[in-house]
Amino acid sequence: MDTIFRFADDLGPEKIVHLYDPATGLKAIVAIDNVALGTAIGGVRMAPDVTTEEVFRLARAMTLKNAAANLPHGGGKAAIVADPKLPLAEKERLVRAFARGIASLTDYIPGPDYEAGFSAFALHRQLVRYGIESIVVHVPSIEVAVNNRVKTDKRDASKLASLLEVGRLKGVQVSTEKEELNRMLTRTRQQLVEDRTAVKNRIRMKFHQLGLIDFDNNQSITHKLVQEHLERALSKELTVVVEAYWAIWKSLDEQIAKLDNELKFKEKSDPNESTYRSAP
Repeated sequence: MDTIFRFADDLGPEKIVHLYDPATGLKAIVAIDNVALGTAIGGVRMAPDVTTEEVFRLARAMTLKNAAANLPHGGGKAAIVADPKLPLAEKERLVRAFARGIASLTDYIPGPDYEAGFSAFALHRQLVRYGIESIVVHVPSIEVAVNNRVKTDKRDASKLASLLEVGRLKGVQVSTEKEELNRMLTRTRQQLVEDRTAVKNRIRMKFHQLGLIDFDNNQSITHKLVQEHLERALSKELTVVVEAYWAIWKSLDEQIAKLDNELKFKEKSDPNESTYRSAP
């Protein structure tokens, strides 16, 4: 019993909830410290080694920060026990399970921390689906005083809470799941094109290194040019290295071509395809 209530004092915590979903493997902790001033608010972080004590301490910090900022909210905090570097699909499954798990916690308003990454969009959609108000903010749009650029968790939390309270923290439009899937093809193609350019530049630098191409030569690197230089390569080592990069280049060509074909097909069936192509 003493272990269960070891954090208890005059302020709280009001409740500490442990969530577990066998289907997804979700393990999460929610600490609602104090709601004397209003519904508890606090971020959701994702970390593999987070502890109940850490979540409670962060929730207590939110209680004190909100009170100091004279906000009508108590303090809370949540954590998903997982590696934030998990594949996006796996993170999204955990975030969705977390949102379902906290749907009944009406005295806590969550907000994703930076560790949530793109899965914060999935969390936002799930929270809205359960009737929980949520906004996603574009970080560069947050007001920052010219002479007040020192960043700490305490200052950031206070600033965000103050801006939200007076209505100066504006949310961005969050794409629907269908819109994100539609954009996935164009974004992936762009990423592969950038990867291909990087590989071509590595081949160029190898040729520069051995004097096969002058440093002021801006000639485009083509498959034909690579073949010509390999035929007169100065060493076996250069051949092995360039051929390794060249194989990656050819593979990227094939994958980009597949995406191009799929995009052409979608362009015929989806009137918004031109919009997806221009979207970041």
